[in-house]
Amino acid sequence: MAEPSGLRIVAIHNARQGAKSTDDEWVQINNDGSQQWTIHNWELSDETAQQLRPHIYRFPKTLANGGSWTFDPGETIYVFTARGQDVFIAKPANGARPQFHLHWNRDAMVWNNSGDRVYLRSEDGRFLTVPYPIP
Repeated sequence: MAEPSGLRIVAIHNARQGAKSTDDEWVQINNDGSQQWTIHNWELSDETAQQLRPHIYRFPKTLANGGSWTFDPGETIYVFTARGQDVFIAKPANGARPQFHLHWNRDAMVWNNSGDRVYLRSEDGRFLTVPYPIP
């Protein structure tokens, strides 16, 4: 059972949703609560049939510029499967909320098994969102 946190996994863009490559595959997490979170070393993972070799992404302690970061109320995180440089976009061109673009640096797509779920866990293993179904 997820603890009340204000954090929500709100979307997955995978092959079934139109992603053609790892550059276009992502998970979106919103901070809709009122609390600031330090989430380095937290895990974003999938569920597999027998939990054999699940894919696990660990949130970084610092971004590309070397600075530490927090996940503030009203912000969004996109975890892209592709290789890339992690960045924070304070004012996206489309008027969307401030967002982090974090990169898993994988060469193969991850979110491809419909019926599986995505989990966000804190460093001590607590669930901080409701598991989100992979479309």
